[in-house]
Amino acid sequence: MVTIQAQAEWLARAFAWADEHGMVALESTAAADRAWMRESTAAVESTVMKRYAQQARAWFYGGNVDGKSFAVNTYFGGVPNYLAACSRAERDGYRDLLSGVALEEVH
Repeated sequence: MVTIQAQAEWLARAFAWADEHGMVALESTAAADRAWMRESTAAVESTVMKRYAQQARAWFYGGNVDGKSFAVNTYFGGVPNYLAACSRAERDGYRDLLSGVALEEVH
């Protein structure tokens, strides 16, 4: 299975879960964002990519977009680790995505 297929299937399950729980949006919590950024940064820093990324204006750091902050925006920890993180989020009931809006809050 390719990563994009796994991501699409995970998103479909997350959206179905949100619908079943009356959620109209899923948004990661600020704590989850910070944790994932730490994980993503640590993963890329263990590669040779980090050394020349800024000089090369690397897309995976946003360097190819003028004015964009230079921060890692892709995961270099490997597909198995990425898919394991997705599985953990699902097993944990999407608790890091619970800042979405409940349906009753919309009406």
